[in-house]
Amino acid sequence: MPEKEPTQSPTNALTLASKSIAIPAAGDTSIKESLPDANLGSASWLKIDADSGLAFHVLLRFDISKHDHSRTVESASLRLKAASDCPSGGYVESTHSIHWDENSVTWATAPDGDGTEIARFDSVKKGYWYSVDVKAAIRPGHTAVSLRLFPVSTDECLYESKEHSSGSAPELRIVYAD
Repeated sequence: MPEKEPTQSPTNALTLASKSIAIPAAGDTSIKESLPDANLGSASWLKIDADSGLAFHVLLRFDISKHDHSRTVESASLRLKAASDCPSGGYVESTHSIHWDENSVTWATAPDGDGTEIARFDSVKKGYWYSVDVKAAIRPGHTAVSLRLFPVSTDECLYESKEHSSGSAPELRIVYAD
């Protein structure tokens, strides 16, 4: 029924589906080759480094159960905040398994990458956010996305983890086409 007087907000609001969804990491951790049984899940940083025998990789997991699988995904971006400057921010692969816990996973128990690079970070500067397209990691019917970040060089590269005091957790941002 029409209102006689103007109102501050519509009286019959139309609800539209959001064009995007931002999902914070459900799990994030570094794993260290030289300490194959050590868990680093509570650290405030995520580290990659390719030093021989001393390598660090990063695991990231996102709960996408709220992702609307009936909608077409236009893009899916992994967003990380750099905690150091480095010439190469690493490359990303999906993992073979989504079943790992950041409070117990180690180098020895971590899921392997699937062998296919889906994204690569160029050089990064401390304090800035960086994103890469990881749409290939979104699989129909799956409730989680698990990624492994690999180093490209022996230059140490740090990102902020979800435990960092800044609150700058890694994020998966899905944008829908419709």
